[in-house]
Amino acid sequence: MFWTSREKEKIVSRAVDIQSDRPDLAGLPLLRAAMTAIPAERRRKLIAVTQAPWFEEGVAREIRSRKSRSRAEAGADVKTRLTQIEYRQDAAINLLSEMLRELRSLNEKFTGDCSSRKCYRTT
Repeated sequence: MFWTSREKEKIVSRAVDIQSDRPDLAGLPLLRAAMTAIPAERRRKLIAVTQAPWFEEGVAREIRSRKSRSRAEAGADVKTRLTQIEYRQDAAINLLSEMLRELRSLNEKFTGDCSSRKCYRTT
């Protein structure tokens, strides 16, 4: 109708934000509420959503886009957490390996020979 593409984007984005807080709001009331995203002198007195045919499609597209971004961010979070867990596991394995080497070294001191995997103190 009378808005620039940037103004339309702002209106649609604001509508999605409003709808996430008030899911019962839709159609013309939602469009009117969303027009607060643009300056007052650019707002229009609308009597039907059909005066802004781009609105409902824009809202649906924006919701799909946000869901897609949320999934991608969630996937990145999971990947980051898995990487952290793997790092901790590697650190634990390294620590356990070092402890095992120390134990074998101590056992060798007591037995004199530790060529096999199992070293026992000889009496």
